[in-house]
Amino acid sequence: MNRSNVILIAAGAVVVVVSGALAFFAQGKFAASAKAEKRIKSDRRKLEEVYQSELFPSDENVEALKAQAERLASLRAVLTNDLVRYNTPAPQVTPPRFVQALNFMTRSLVDKAPIVDGKKCVAPGFAFGFDRYLGPTAAMPEAEDVPRLLQQLYVIANDGIVKALYDAQVSHISAISREVFERGTPAASGGGARTGGRRRGGPVSAAASRHSRSAAPSSDGGNGLFSSQHFRVEVQARQGAAIDFLNRVAGMEKFFCVVTDVTFRKSGEDIILPAARSSSDDEPSAEEAPRRTRHSRGSEATEAKEAPGEGLAVQKVSSLPAELRTMSGPDVDPLLSVVAEIDVYYFGRNPAIAPAGSAPKEE
Repeated sequence: MNRSNVILIAAGAVVVVVSGALAFFAQGKFAASAKAEKRIKSDRRKLEEVYQSELFPSDENVEALKAQAERLASLRAVLTNDLVRYNTPAPQVTPPRFVQALNFMTRSLVDKAPIVDGKKCVAPGFAFGFDRYLGPTAAMPEAEDVPRLLQQLYVIANDGIVKALYDAQVSHISAISREVFERGTPAASGGGARTGGRRRGGPVSAAASRHSRSAAPSSDGGNGLFSSQHFRVEVQARQGAAIDFLNRVAGMEKFFCVVTDVTFRKSGEDIILPAARSSSDDEPSAEEAPRRTRHSRGSEATEAKEAPGEGLAVQKVSSLPAELRTMSGPDVDPLLSVVAEIDVYYFGRNPAIAPAGSAPKEE
């Protein structure tokens, strides 16, 4: 075999090997391309099915949602019917009739006031927050304001706030304030006697203004589902009576009341123990001598126990006998100044309260 034939055979072999390698790689590429094309077609088919199918929810979900909506509606109806019993009525009466009823109820409440600590808990002529409409020169309410004024009067006087105060035996009712909504009265009326008493918008102390809540004019919640009216009660009472009053307000059966803020402040000075006798006091009498001897022995024994060794400071609590260090009587339960902020709720659209956005009354 000559040299030229060898070269041709070698070149042919190289061509065959290269062609086989190219065919192998090409087959792999074609297979990967076919697989990718198949996946793309599958995804496209799924996407088309999603676009061509009906939107959720399905019929089963629609039926489930309908059943849940019916159940929620029934629960809301039961809750609403149960809460409506707390609503205060809003009868339509004339302004003179309202003033007549107001005078009768305020006089009756003053007459029925209990005697606590030797005196009545309300002062004569107490207005219970309605001093604007009481007295010889009192103003006559507008006809459209009467239903809401009657609601406020019911909350205060008709087995409401005043009854809770009387039953709790508070010592003194300082003021009862209601939410004032009438035009021309930007400040809430005070609850003191007709001749005076602080109004909500008048000057108040820093402590009172810090703890008081400025109530908005009976917001109806924005959708007419409920409304609320604000009241403020200031009393002097002992601790047990004050807590009893708060519990009675929270547990009222006629009204849905919520105590939103309470402030307790002591009304008296700190209790100061009497000073110990000095050595310059007179000698004890014959009756006091044995008792003085017993106390002195007890004090010596106490000092001996409290002095374990030299160099240690001895802390003496008191040098007074036991009967002088024991408090009893009114000092044990002093009077407290209590301020309670109360919201009374009306469920549903209150006919006595104008809805938000309504036109204001003409002057």
